[in-house]
This record gives sequence, C-alpha cells and structure tokens, in this order.
Amino acid sequence: MSAVGQARFLLTQITRSASNTLLYGKRGSHNLWYPDAEFMHEFKKAGVVGRVWMPKPTQYDKNVGIDQIFEKLSWQPVLPDLSEIHEKPLHYYLLNFGPQHPAAHGVLRLVLELDNEIVMKATPHIGLLHRGTEKLIEYKTYTQAVPYFDRMDYVSMMCNETAFALAVEKLLGVDIPPRAKFIRTLMNELTRIQNHLMGVTTHALDIGAMTPLFWMFEEREKMFEFTERVCGARMHSNYVRPGGVAWDLPLGWMDDVYDWALRFPQRLDMMEDLLTGNRIFMARTVDIGLVKAEDALLWGFSGVMLRGSGIKWDIRKSQPYDAYDQVDFDVPVGVKGDCYDRYLIRMEEMRESVKIIFECLNKMPPGEIKVDDHKVVPPKRAEMKQNMESLIHHFKYYTEGYQVPPGATYVPVEAPKGEFGVYLVSQGESRPYRCFARSPGFPHLAAIDDICYMSLLSDVVAVIEESQLDIMPLLFSDASFCSNDLGRILYANPNEWNVHMNIVNTNTMSSFFTSHIEYQMSVCAIPSDSLAASTRFFDMWTRFREVKRLWEQLAELHKKLHLHGSFPQFAEGVIFGNQSAQIVGERTSSITTFLNYVLAHPVLRQSKVLQDYFGKAQEIWKPSNHKDPLDPMRQFHSNDESAVTSFGANMVHVSKYNGQDSRVLFISEHEASVPITPEPTSQLYAQTCPLSATVMQGNSMLNMQENSAANTAPLPNMSTMMSQASNSQSSYVLPAYYCVALSQQPQFPISPSQ
Repeated sequence: MSAVGQARFLLTQITRSASNTLLYGKRGSHNLWYPDAEFMHEFKKAGVVGRVWMPKPTQYDKNVGIDQIFEKLSWQPVLPDLSEIHEKPLHYYLLNFGPQHPAAHGVLRLVLELDNEIVMKATPHIGLLHRGTEKLIEYKTYTQAVPYFDRMDYVSMMCNETAFALAVEKLLGVDIPPRAKFIRTLMNELTRIQNHLMGVTTHALDIGAMTPLFWMFEEREKMFEFTERVCGARMHSNYVRPGGVAWDLPLGWMDDVYDWALRFPQRLDMMEDLLTGNRIFMARTVDIGLVKAEDALLWGFSGVMLRGSGIKWDIRKSQPYDAYDQVDFDVPVGVKGDCYDRYLIRMEEMRESVKIIFECLNKMPPGEIKVDDHKVVPPKRAEMKQNMESLIHHFKYYTEGYQVPPGATYVPVEAPKGEFGVYLVSQGESRPYRCFARSPGFPHLAAIDDICYMSLLSDVVAVIEESQLDIMPLLFSDASFCSNDLGRILYANPNEWNVHMNIVNTNTMSSFFTSHIEYQMSVCAIPSDSLAASTRFFDMWTRFREVKRLWEQLAELHKKLHLHGSFPQFAEGVIFGNQSAQIVGERTSSITTFLNYVLAHPVLRQSKVLQDYFGKAQEIWKPSNHKDPLDPMRQFHSNDESAVTSFGANMVHVSKYNGQDSRVLFISEHEASVPITPEPTSQLYAQTCPLSATVMQGNSMLNMQENSAANTAPLPNMSTMMSQASNSQSSYVLPAYYCVALSQQPQFPISPSQ
C-alpha cells in the first residue's frame, strides 16, 4: 500500500472512531445511548453547563491522536458565554399621525412609537405650511402688516391684531381713546367665545359627541355676522389698527349683541347637560393628559393649559391692557390639570366673557375711536376736502406709512389659547426691522411627548384638542432668532428688574466654646411683570438654542450670587485678628466678589432697588469732618483714596470701588494678607454705623432695626467673655454693606433656598 493509501486509511479510522464516540459514547456501542452514573458525575464536575462530556481516552486514542480532539471538545462549550449573547433590540411600532389626520386640525404630523396601543414617544413635525410671514412683515408698512396676524390663527384674529397694535402704540408712545379701548375689549371677548366654542365642540366631536358641534356652530355663525357688520369680513377682520380701530360700531349693533348675550348662557347650559356629566365624555377626559403645576411652569405653558394645573395666571389681570382694568371678571383655575379640568375652565371662561361683554356695553363711552394724530391714523374724508395738510397726510399714510421711533418692545395679550405676544424692533423707519410672534401653542406642542407618554393611542386625540395647539402660528413662526434681539430684550429695561438682597437665618450652631449663626446671602433678580412677559416666550428649548444658553447663564448667575457664611451669635465671640467665622456649605464667592459682581452686571446694577440700597450706603459712609466712620484710626491716603488698618495679624484694605458705580465703598482683604477672600466677621469693627442687627432667640430671620449711636452697644473686652449667659440677647454691629442689605429685609419673602 502506498503512502497515500495508508494516510487515507488512517484518516478514515480516526474519523469513524471520533464519530462513534461523539454519537454513542463508546466505540462499537449500541445505537441507543443512555446517560449512566459515570456520565452524570463527569457532567456535573465539568463546571460549565453545556460542555461535551467525553470518556477517558485509551492508549489507542492517544496513538491515533483522538485524545487531542477529546481535550478540545471537553473544554470548549457547545454554546457561547451568556455575556456574548446579543439579543435583538426591541423596536416599537411607528405610526404617522397626520398630517392629513382629521383630528390634527391642520397639517400637524406626529410620529408615534407604540407598544401595542401605548404611546412610548411622540415626535412632532411642524413647518409644513411655513410661509415666512415674519420675514414678509419686514417688507410691509405697519398698517399693511395687520392682515398677516389674522392668518396666524383664524379663530383668534382680533386678539392677534390687538397684540401687534399695542406693540406699535408702545413704541409710538400714544394712548388710544377710551371708546377704542372698550371696543377692542368687546371684540376680543367675542373672539374668545368663538375660539372656545371651536375648541370644546371639536374636542367633543373627536371623542364621539357630534350634537354639541352643530348646536354651537349656530352660535358661532351669529358672532360671525356681528364681525361682518362691524368690519365687512367674517373671519379675517383687519379691524384693530395701531392708534385705535378702523370703524365705529354701526347703529343697532350693540343692541343685537346685548340680546344675543342674554340668551347665550342658556345655550351653554344645554351643551353642559350633554358633556359635563356624561360618563363616556368623562371616561375620555378625566385623568387624561395630566400636567402638574411645576411642569407647566417649566414648559412655559400659558392660558388654559397653565390655569388648568392650578396656577392663576391671566395677563388680563396681571398686566391689564385696553379696558380690562375697568371691568370685573374672575379667572377660573383647575385642580388636577387633566383634559376634563381644561374643558371646565373653557366653559367657565365663556361665561366670564359674557360678563365682560355686558360691562363693555353698559360702560361704552362716547367719543373718538382713533388718536388725534394724522401721522399715525388717516384723516377723515371731510377734513381732506377742506384741509390741504390732511390730504398730504392721507397720501403719505397710504404710500410710505408712518415712522416709528427706534426701539424694541414685547407686548403680550391673553389670547384664547394662551399668551400671544409680539416682539417688535424698530429702526426709526416705516417698516419694522424685526417682528416675532410668540405663539401660545408652541410650548404646548414641545411638551406633547411628555404629556402623551404611556397613554393610549386614542387619548392622543384628546390631548391635542385640549392642548389647543394653534397649528397655524406654529407653522408661520420663523426658526431663527438673532442674539442681538436677545440682548435687546434682556437689557432693554434694566430698571424693571426687582432685585432683593436677602440674608436668611438658616441654622444656629452652638457648642461649649462658640455659638454662631449660619446664614445665606443671596441676590434674587426677579423681572417685573412686563419684563417677565418680554422673556417668558423664550422658555422654548426645541428651536431656540441660543435662548436656552441664555437661561442657563442666568441660572449660573443666580448660583454665583449666592453666598454661604456664618458669624458669631454673641459679639464677645469676635476676636479681632482671628478668622473666627467659618464658611459653611459650598462657598461660591466672597462678600466682596459678591457685591462687586452685582454692580458690574449690566442689569442688576441699574435696578432701582439696588440704587436705593447703595444710596443709603453712601449716606451711611459719608465722612463727617473727613473721618471715616468705619475706622476712625485709619490712615487716609489722598492719592489713591485708600487706607490700611491693622488688626492683629490681618490687614484690612478699605477702598472706594472704582468700577462702573464709584459711590459704594467695599471692604476687602489687603493684597498681602492670606487668605484672599475675607471672612465676614473680620469686618465687625464698624462701631459707628447707625444700623445694627439684633439676633433674637427662636427667630428664624434676622430682625433689623435702626439704632442710634447711643443705643449701639460697644464690643466688650476679652475679660468679660465668659460672663455672658448663653441664653441672653446680644446686640452687635454688622459692616455697612450687611446693614444695607438687611435694612429692607422684613418686606421681602424668605429666599427659596432656605
């Protein structure tokens, strides 16, 4: 036999022997194999479940090389390690909701990720009807821009026009006649009822109730007739103009509105009989689309979405415009923040709108409907026939428009769906430089993913309807917003920031050797109502990334303007020359850095409250007979207006702040001293300061009171330190900047960080 034949025969024997061993356990055994005791013992001893058990190799196996195969098979698991097993990722079912869905009421598209019928994620897609309206307004005069606001939300047309007119009037500095204010208020409330009727009835239709839609659309038709009689158009009115309204109310119109308003509450009762107590309607709305009050504020909600969560916020009350400060109405709020609460609020708001309509009809004053300025409003035709200047004004008004003084402003109004605002920038021309419309539905749509999470697919329709997603303004809004506009809004009105300087007693630490009070000093920069309205629409993190960075910077600013510290409870615990006070918690800045940063900030330093504070400080620190009240022993240097006073081992540098506000003195460590940041109690040597603080036992806040120099107790000497009882009251003097910060403390609330 040749060498090739011998090798082939040997390979055949090895393969056959290995196959029999793998299949039957032993060579030449029976076809049926059963696990015996030896197999079970070796299998359990293997250590890894799934290894192939092999019998001990014989001498023949070693000769032919099968033992090596046995060794590899016995140590190699049949299955891979469990850590290496990669399961197939779970993908949710994707469903396109819209843009042709009838419940979307527009061209809204939602990409829903479903787990069976449970919504795991809802991604809104907008912009399918974007036409660049804001850019088009920049090429129109202020009068030509009014019709664009009718198209932004065709069921809230009067409210949108009012916002733009108020913004232009604010830049012009004009005040419209009282009759025009009442007419605007009346038309806005008619528009509010139209919007709420559309929202409630279409919501009922989407979840199965058809009758209210036909009942209430009959009422909407009556209101469209009222609008047509006033301005000639049923829907796109173009009625509210900067400077007043376009036309006066026709004869008999107010009587017809009065008769309709008398019967309308009965129609609301009929609709409530069908919906409010209906078990099917309640099953589709109660506990559906829940929004907590905290989440509503963080998302930037407004209108019914905010009031449904229990927050009583209405711009007609907080920042009244037109004639809302002359009418009486209530603001209904919800309890749970679900779709049912929002439905009840809309029903109640329609009743309140009827009350406002009655008041406007009864209090409607006579007089003009436009301002008496022909550069802002066109002159009457009778004047044009007699006065040449009126004819020229008419020609210039309709050809070139009128020039608005340069400036920027933001004016919000309480639209039916929430806060609708107009941010207007003028460069002194007849066309706006920038016009941004704040849509009330944009924050609502941005939060729809969180609202619909873990809800049923059928509940998405109810959430969309009750959220009042005004799709038209969303699609018109421009996506870009320049940083210069942010600066204009943030720094345009620095005097409107309410700045509170608070020192709050947080804890009293007592031991055998010392007793001190831990405090927190902070500057609370809260914008006023008008400035808050100017910046509230920036709470949209979806599209405006620059705005998100702005609010993050403001949050960091509040962290920087927060100081933790402590000072001894009793004056005899102060040892000059020693750093007896201890900083507790996380110290972000020293008191000097703290106040210097306040005055260096472009908004905070111009606050009227801070100016009053530092004005008092200037009076306190005003030298009498050229003597420094803080330190009579200091050596005054006229060249740099600074002095160095030594107390023990510490060098205290008293200098005049030479930054943007040179009125205020600050006390800091001398450059040669260590540490650099001063401890608060190292400055307690101010004996002649007329303001002092008295720490009362059991009082949660420092009680500031003005004491005369005679009532100010001097610091006792070290020999009487231990003679003071631990439970007695002690009066000591704080440095002047503490006193200024504390002097107005009782009228401010406690800081939220307490």
